[in-house]
Amino acid sequence: MTTVMIMNEKMSDAMLKSYLRILSVVSISIVVFNFPMVSEAGCGLQLNREIQKIVDDDRAFYHIPAVQVSVFCPGDSAPRDFVSGTTTVHGEVLLRSPHIFQIGSETKSFIATILLQLEGENQISLDDPLQKWLPTIRPDWRQVSIRQLLNHTSGIYNYTDAIEENYYATGYLDTDKQWTAEALLHLVDEMPAYFEPGTGWHYSNTNYVLAGMVIEQVTHQSLHDVIDIRLVKPLHLKHTDYIIDRYSEERLQHMAHGYSDRGYFPDEPKDVTNYTNSWSNAAGAMNSTSHDIAIWFRHLVRGDLLAPAQMNEFNSFVDLYNGQALPSDAGESGYGFGIFRDDDLFDERAFWHLGGTLGY
Repeated sequence: MTTVMIMNEKMSDAMLKSYLRILSVVSISIVVFNFPMVSEAGCGLQLNREIQKIVDDDRAFYHIPAVQVSVFCPGDSAPRDFVSGTTTVHGEVLLRSPHIFQIGSETKSFIATILLQLEGENQISLDDPLQKWLPTIRPDWRQVSIRQLLNHTSGIYNYTDAIEENYYATGYLDTDKQWTAEALLHLVDEMPAYFEPGTGWHYSNTNYVLAGMVIEQVTHQSLHDVIDIRLVKPLHLKHTDYIIDRYSEERLQHMAHGYSDRGYFPDEPKDVTNYTNSWSNAAGAMNSTSHDIAIWFRHLVRGDLLAPAQMNEFNSFVDLYNGQALPSDAGESGYGFGIFRDDDLFDERAFWHLGGTLGY
């Protein structure tokens, strides 16, 4: 499990500890609270000790092999890292902050940011229909806009639901199967739309597979290279990468191992670290550390990566029921560009996302 928090001066120690306990039952998560740079009161060594105790206690309670947590307190120039456990079940190698996890759907914020950057460079419009960039896709998807992909208002069926419905028929358990984006789209060939584009909201990983295809079409580069050149290298995210192939032996040595105890592994949890992650594609194939992701989200929410017009877009959210735009001052949960907004967490506005893959 890896968790990231960026907190503001209003969040008390008790609130922080309560939220960390909530996050202990999920796999991978980020939460960003508004964080004006003010006094560091309350963010001293005692808080560090209390966070570490929560991380240790909850890892043991939930039988999680490894936990990473990174926290930005007001005034911090770098995240505070907290780790617990070992890189393998009952292993001898202690987890450290540079050890890498698959981050699943936290990938989506990278994909959305790139498309916002491309719009700021006048290479695309978020309101471009898909047929402009992917003219051969399904006819009923061609009028879906890039914006509707990113905020999940397209109505396009979620391909991972198709995988969940039949593990064996889809080839999901073939650990060597290399999924292409096109093959993932074929999983929903016979599936109808949830609703007409722009008339509802439904989380769909298919949206981000299509978004990744648009990026490659616009830039004439691989998605890996675009992410690396535009985001990873400029921010010096040393342990972050987009990998859809099997990991190299060197990469594996730096991974926290992932295990699955789902129904198709009948005997005991199975180490699935080096199963192909190509099925995640642009919807979730990145891996990183909580330290890197804390840096990433801090830059993102501060507006360091986007032009002002695109930052305004980033700060726009839609209703999770009807898909309609929410006012900026609405006290309702919403989804934007690869990130959720929630105004109900301890009476604070928070930006967050969960992520998970097989084993993480």
